[in-house]
Amino acid sequence: MKEVEQASDVEMVERTRIKTHPALQPRDLALLKQRERVRQEDQSEMHIHDMALLLKADPKAELVPLHLADVGGELYVVDGHHRLQAYKRAKRDQVPARIKPMSMRQASHASKLANVTHTKLEMRAAQKRNALWHHLAAITHEGANPLPVGVSQRSLQGRFGGSLDTVQRMLKRLPHVIPDEYPPEHRDGITGWPHWRYVGATARNGLYQEMTPEARLQWAAHKYKGHLVKLWERTDPRAVMLAHEELKREAMDADEQALQTDLDAAHAVVMEEETLEF
Repeated sequence: MKEVEQASDVEMVERTRIKTHPALQPRDLALLKQRERVRQEDQSEMHIHDMALLLKADPKAELVPLHLADVGGELYVVDGHHRLQAYKRAKRDQVPARIKPMSMRQASHASKLANVTHTKLEMRAAQKRNALWHHLAAITHEGANPLPVGVSQRSLQGRFGGSLDTVQRMLKRLPHVIPDEYPPEHRDGITGWPHWRYVGATARNGLYQEMTPEARLQWAAHKYKGHLVKLWERTDPRAVMLAHEELKREAMDADEQALQTDLDAAHAVVMEEETLEF
């Protein structure tokens, strides 16, 4: 089990000393759609349950050490929220951890970097995009500076996933963001920087309004094609062909109905004209 580690260079910390902060948990459910929220909640619960069982079954077993931020003597979880819950359920008083002095702002940044590469309980795409967005804000001083030397758009794409286009759109958007224009619940609870879900939505809306009618149609067609491709990949090809045939028949029936309606209307006009002649 990848979460288990026998380490000798870590510090044992009283569990009750360790604090958590919502802004230090990058797997923020508010960033997800409802279906994804439910799925992640279920996965998190199962993950905690499995680790707690392991700890209960073997009193000598330890999980991967937590990463804690020492902020003026207060210890906050930077990485290991689920492991902390598992230790609590297993009624363990001592927790292995690595501690590093830092500010809350640094802890916020570190939490996003620490969690984005985990594979045991992987972050959702929307959460990774948000982590990338906050990382870009941190390393460019909220868009005031270019990317640091040695950091490329490609390397950011590789680290956080997503598309190169997303990285470019974020960099373009950074200098124009005014945090106070967003309500507190749409911003990071420590840095005050707005989350990409809300910044990206306003950016997309503005871009859409600036599009020509032809560009909007092309954009809608591209989006529709993407949905179709995803659907086709999950569907039996025979079912796809059957559905298309049914749609063709329905379209033909609709055309026939429309033609019959037009013929009836034309007939009514002719009959009215003949009546007037009498």
